[in-house]
Amino acid sequence: MSNLNVFGSGGDDPRLEELRVERTGIVVGALRRQRPEPEMPTNLDWLAVEVAPVLPGYAVPCVNVYRRWSNAYGHYFYIYEGVPPGHRTRFIREFAGEMGESPIKAHPDFASLRKKYGWSEASQDFPEFMPGNGGGGGLKSGPKEGPKPSPMAGVRAWLTPRGSYSVTFAQSSANRVPSWVFAKVGEVVKPPGIERVVSSASLKERNWLKLMPVIRERGNAFEITMPFLMSGLNKWNPDVYKAVTGAGSPEPSASDKIEAAWGWPT
Repeated sequence: MSNLNVFGSGGDDPRLEELRVERTGIVVGALRRQRPEPEMPTNLDWLAVEVAPVLPGYAVPCVNVYRRWSNAYGHYFYIYEGVPPGHRTRFIREFAGEMGESPIKAHPDFASLRKKYGWSEASQDFPEFMPGNGGGGGLKSGPKEGPKPSPMAGVRAWLTPRGSYSVTFAQSSANRVPSWVFAKVGEVVKPPGIERVVSSASLKERNWLKLMPVIRERGNAFEITMPFLMSGLNKWNPDVYKAVTGAGSPEPSASDKIEAAWGWPT
């Protein structure tokens, strides 16, 4: 078996194919090596990340190796990702807004709508015709008008703003995922940094529910996303959404904040 750390002549030294720093601060790189291989080898030991060369300038681990064979040459690609020691990371805020249907009975002016257009308790929607016969009476002469069609006939729902918000950051995987990432999941909370993304006026009569985090291992780091779901106009009821995952602060401690040099979002 050939030495997998020897790849041809000096001219076949590793070449940097890609290097980028993602928004969270995670470094992603790729090196390529090649060596003469008249025939495609069947030994799969070359796939081992242990034989990967060091990514120049960045102490992040190799996470994947793959090979392409072309014109009697083997081309080996080494993929790296992680957070180098002392490298700055940052928090990424994202807000996704949309419009969704809500029951018309939840409309803040439903009482006025019901009085003006009528309401069918049987079908739980507005009737086909406006209340009253729409005709004249008393001493007026002439034919009476027929019932007037209602512009709200059959309406059961209305469009309301909805939204989701998330904070994504990178955390060294030398330790476990911090416990505060899971604190108050399923409870009504104030998301970190939300007022820098959505104005206070837009949040009137609404609050936020903390959802389960999404955690991905990226080399020597965890990429953690903490999502939050915006309520409708009636808000999430804290009597229902509470004490799901136990007590604890939903934010990092002062020592945790030091690792993210650009600060916890406020």
